[in-house]
Amino acid sequence: MRFCTMLFYKPEEVCRAAVCFCTMLFYKPEEVCRAAMRFCTMLFYKPEEVCRAAMRFCTMLFYKPEEVCRAAMRFCTMLFYKPEEVCRAAMRFCTMLFYKPEEVCRAAMRFCTMLFYKPEEVCRAAMRFCTMLFYKPEEVCRAAMRFCTMLFYKPEEVCRAAMRFCTMLFYKPEEVCRAAVCFCTMLFTADNCNELQMDRLP
Repeated sequence: MRFCTMLFYKPEEVCRAAVCFCTMLFYKPEEVCRAAMRFCTMLFYKPEEVCRAAMRFCTMLFYKPEEVCRAAMRFCTMLFYKPEEVCRAAMRFCTMLFYKPEEVCRAAMRFCTMLFYKPEEVCRAAMRFCTMLFYKPEEVCRAAMRFCTMLFYKPEEVCRAAMRFCTMLFYKPEEVCRAAVCFCTMLFTADNCNELQMDRLP
């Protein structure tokens, strides 16, 4: 790290040099990530700066999106312990690596499936992403719908996952019903479902 900071001044140049050191000193991906994490925590103090530096490492060390996500996940789990902090860090990676909402959702889905195993835990993590990435209820529902359709294939499984989102995102019965209607109208396009409109709800 002393060499990197002595030889270079710009953050991207320091990161490039650090990547060279990490790849020269270590062979296994998890060892490279550990070494890179040490650089990030030594060079930067603020969480967002650490995430930016870690993102540079991930994009420099790996090329394929799934490999970048795996590396980023390693950083998140190494840097943070609490699930909500891991999710926040993962969200920063997703928003830094991708721009389009559907790409952000795909990346976030990869994090959720990598970090958690049980369906309810995956849904909780996905819900955190949805509420962090979006503010309006309809946008949250759209993002949650993307997660449900990406995580599950069978209609009944998609509905179960959507139900989990509705009960997690909302508390009042009328809000849960509105959210469920949003999911139903987004997931299905049949004529008998199109008549469900938000303004007809009590």
